[in-house]
Amino acid sequence: MATPTLTSLRRTAHRAMEVESRAFSRRRPVDRRVVFFESFDGNGALCNPEAIFRALIKDPGFADLRFIWSLRPGHDHDLVLTEFGGDPRVRFVEPGSKAYARAVSTAGYLVTNSTFPRWFSRRDGQVVLNTWHGTPLKKMGFDIDDQPARVANVLRTFLHADYLLSSGDYMTDTLYRQAHRLDGLFDGRVLQLGLPRVDAQFADAGEREETIAALRDAGLDLDGRRLVLFAPTWKGTSFVRPDDPRILVDQARDLQDLLGDDYRVALKAHQVVHDSVSERAGTGLLVPNDLPTNRVLAVTDHLVTDYSSVFFDFLTTGRPLHFFVPDIGDYGDYRGLYLEPSTWPGRVTTTLAELAESVRAPLDEAGVERLAVARRRFAGDDDGRATARVVDAVFRGVVDPDRSRALNESTAPRVLLVAGGPTDRWDPAVVDREIAAIDLDTTDLTVLVSDSRKREFIAWQKSQDRRIRVVVRQGGLEGSKFWSFAARVTGRRPPSQWRAELQRLFGLSRFDAVVVATRHPFWVALGETAKADVRPGSARS
Repeated sequence: MATPTLTSLRRTAHRAMEVESRAFSRRRPVDRRVVFFESFDGNGALCNPEAIFRALIKDPGFADLRFIWSLRPGHDHDLVLTEFGGDPRVRFVEPGSKAYARAVSTAGYLVTNSTFPRWFSRRDGQVVLNTWHGTPLKKMGFDIDDQPARVANVLRTFLHADYLLSSGDYMTDTLYRQAHRLDGLFDGRVLQLGLPRVDAQFADAGEREETIAALRDAGLDLDGRRLVLFAPTWKGTSFVRPDDPRILVDQARDLQDLLGDDYRVALKAHQVVHDSVSERAGTGLLVPNDLPTNRVLAVTDHLVTDYSSVFFDFLTTGRPLHFFVPDIGDYGDYRGLYLEPSTWPGRVTTTLAELAESVRAPLDEAGVERLAVARRRFAGDDDGRATARVVDAVFRGVVDPDRSRALNESTAPRVLLVAGGPTDRWDPAVVDREIAAIDLDTTDLTVLVSDSRKREFIAWQKSQDRRIRVVVRQGGLEGSKFWSFAARVTGRRPPSQWRAELQRLFGLSRFDAVVVATRHPFWVALGETAKADVRPGSARS
């Protein structure tokens, strides 16, 4: 058995080899003929990236493009592997592998609906599109009032994007501008073009029959019955300990019993919990993970959800929506909601008996009007042509200025305050004095801190004025380990490595002034490099 010391050395060597491998990949040329896709961190070929991929691979104008999908083992990938496994233009890589790092480092286009690994940093010549994976009902980002570390990699990933995709003003203002505080800092563009995944809901008769057949193959034979899709969100706080699958399965089965033979209840589990739910659900209940949700929505008669963004998608159908929220009091207090339940465009229920009654009740005129008003407000751009607009904008460079928004139009100077901490050289009083000297009414302030998990340090972060954008540095220095070895010998790192670290942290964004509020050599070196890289013509600090 290996001793703890030997185990530690092996881990260190393994991490060093991974960093060296990534550094090698980043020295290879960027290939603009390659498009990399990832959905839900590799859980499937799904959501907006899947819709964009299918449009590109069918378009003769993009016959020279090649495609790479990130797919994580242990998930349902049968449909996409069967369909494209033999296509010479398509290949698949596993997240965390060398092939994955090479693909992310060299593909000309990167399309994701979530986040990239902490080591990711966009390269010159790459085009990054983040489609995200839904219009928010539950609070997101900094709005949750959780520790900033929970937001850090999402914010960092957004700052690397050339384009952020949005379903309209509500999503732009709520998710990007407010929840992740991109207003004043993000230097890319927000494309308000609708969500490509929703195009599948405008299916023709043949496409609908294909989806019904796919459900039948999964043991969900409709036999003329009305389909009730039960699609709750993930409510957990840890990917390692997701929701209890027994509760979801039992609720779906009990709802089926209450509704009877005129209805067919199908459970669509969130990506995070699908595997654990599938182990308990057996056959004839669970929608396969690799069957895109929006295809299923096209043939759904009633949607039952709770706080999931899927309800925004379903608005295009005009069909009945039902909200099943037995935990509304606890969840609303913990997570918070952007819309009050009284304004939701569907019946809100807290018991399965109420839910079954809601499904059986016909939709009245007031209900129809609520759905129509909600569709105009939240899904007005979802008209079945969103994918074509995204392809035109990102891959053809044809952007409708009326559908493109900037978030960097503020004239307030951007100031980066490098705080680091907490170490023996961390003094919160020094940082507090520097912050107090800055007028937050006229300045866009970002405070960069370490990823220390000390309770008092996290409390300090959470106590900061909400106008301050607290960014937690997660991950380590990238680049060849030769420079780490040289730094140990000489005590210095090359400026290029510090600049690379700043780009890893802030993507396309740059600052007008930099304040260093620490004496720790690492943070001082990072801050001094940032000072030398302020935006041209801006005031230096």
